[in-house]
Amino acid sequence: MPYITNTVGSILLAGSLAACSREAGPNPAPVAAPTPSQQLVDATVLDANIMPEAARTPVPDPMATSTPTPEELLYSDLERKFFSALNQDRTADGLSPLKLDPTLSQLAEVRSLQLLNAGRISHFDNNGNLVLRLILSQNSISFATAGENLAQNNFSLDDTVKVANIGLMNSPAHRANILNPNYDKVGVGVRGPNNNGEIVYAQLFLQTP
Repeated sequence: MPYITNTVGSILLAGSLAACSREAGPNPAPVAAPTPSQQLVDATVLDANIMPEAARTPVPDPMATSTPTPEELLYSDLERKFFSALNQDRTADGLSPLKLDPTLSQLAEVRSLQLLNAGRISHFDNNGNLVLRLILSQNSISFATAGENLAQNNFSLDDTVKVANIGLMNSPAHRANILNPNYDKVGVGVRGPNNNGEIVYAQLFLQTP
């Protein structure tokens, strides 16, 4: 059955990680609904000065070339639409469009796939660690502020991106990430659908130091 919109808030990492905050309460459980809908999660802010040291997690070479599979072409199309919708919202608000960063996009793709396989979306891992913090530290990514938006829905391929973007823009915390004037680059990742028709979306925002 399709489910009602469920928000998990967004993550904004500002300045130093000491300023990390979680805006939303427990993730609402999916609720049966007569029409498809979507899930979102909270927002957070990271502070760049208190990043813990961690081993670097290698990122696939963005220059490596191979023949894309039909599945990869689908992801590419959904990600292109998702990125375009984000920048349309920014320009409509008088802001500069964000640059699509290939490294952040690869990390966002990994992130969305992990969440799809986990069967739930959250900004925190099973040990209570803020995943965005881990992603940035493990990949030695410097930032002044950083943020993460997550969404999931089971709408058709024709509607899923529009639903995800509208849901994010209708949530104050997610909208604040999308329309943050300090960000200058973003990575987007989309994975799915799974056997339940669910598609997971991830946006990783960054303000370079």
